[in-house]
Amino acid sequence: MKKAVLFMVTFLIAGSFLAADSVIVEFHAMPGFNKVNLNWKVSQETNVKGYQVERGTDGRNFIPIDFVKATVTPATSANPKSYTYIDRSIFKPTGRTFYYRLAIKDIDSDAVVSYSSVVVASPQISGVHHTWGSIKAMFR
Repeated sequence: MKKAVLFMVTFLIAGSFLAADSVIVEFHAMPGFNKVNLNWKVSQETNVKGYQVERGTDGRNFIPIDFVKATVTPATSANPKSYTYIDRSIFKPTGRTFYYRLAIKDIDSDAVVSYSSVVVASPQISGVHHTWGSIKAMFR
C-alpha cells in the first residue's frame, strides 16, 4: 500500500513538471479588409504542441478555427518566437466584433493546458464576401 501511494505521489509530482507551459508576452488582433491578422510573441515554451486559434462573437463562447504548430526550437527568454495567423473565414457584415483567444496544447496529451488573454477585432467585410458567406451557410 505504501509503495502504491509513493508511486502515485511521485507520478503526480513528475507529471506537474512535464506539463506544457507557454508565456505569451504579446497578443494582437489587427482588423483588415475581409480578414483579421493575429500576431503573438512567446518568451517561453515547454512541451507545447502548438496553439489552437479560437474565435467567438460574444467574448465568452469560442470555437476552434485552426491550429498553429509550435516551432521546432522552443522559445526562450533569450530567443522569443513570433507567430502569425490570418483569419480569412469571416463572412459576417461589417461592424461585427470578433473575439479571439489561443488555447495552448500539450505535446503529449493534446490537452488544452491554458488560454491566452482575449483580443478583439472588427474587420471590414466586402459585399461580395458577405454574400458568398450567406450562400455557403445555405448549404451547410
